[in-house]
Amino acid sequence: MLNGRFRGQIVGSGTSVWQFSEAIRAGKMSLSDLAEAEACMSRSAGHCMTMGTASTMASMVESLGVCLAD
Repeated sequence: MLNGRFRGQIVGSGTSVWQFSEAIRAGKMSLSDLAEAEACMSRSAGHCMTMGTASTMASMVESLGVCLAD
C-alpha cells in the first residue's frame, strides 16, 4: 500500500495514527481533521504499510499450507 499525503506531510497507517491520536488528546487536532487525515492515508490497494499483521498472517498461512498456490 502506498503512503498518503495530508497537508504536505507523508502519512501512513502506522506511526501517523499514533501521532494523530496524541494530537487529538492534546487538543492540537480536531476530529474532522482526523477524519480528513484518515481519508488521505491509504491511496492504493494492499495491506497495511506497517506490515505487522500482514507479515504474521502471511507466514502463518504458508506454514499451515493453506495459502493460495502461485
